[in-house]
Amino acid sequence: MQIKQRFGLVLILATLVVMFATVFILFEHQRDSRERLARAQGLDLARLLGSMSWHELVPRHGDRGFLQVLARGQGNPDFAYGALVGLDGAIASEATRPGVIVPPNPIASEPAGWLG
Repeated sequence: MQIKQRFGLVLILATLVVMFATVFILFEHQRDSRERLARAQGLDLARLLGSMSWHELVPRHGDRGFLQVLARGQGNPDFAYGALVGLDGAIASEATRPGVIVPPNPIASEPAGWLG
């Protein structure tokens, strides 16, 4: 009788391990998919902004800029901030979610470092 009980207990434990492993793999896949989507959207946005002229991107005094309109219409919960930074490193325009501060990052001298 004890052999059957042990075998049943082993089967229950093995089933639980498989269930936990399946849930873990599912969450990892969802996280990776969400991260890939956020990277692709960020790269597309950087390419779009790069194709626009500086005067189109920086708002005039009292006007709402492109980044503010973009952030306001952004339904993505992963959006944290967008910033236009001049060659001198000063932020010309920014749009952030409430409570988010744009980190001060020096501009890379090589174009390969411009898409952070």
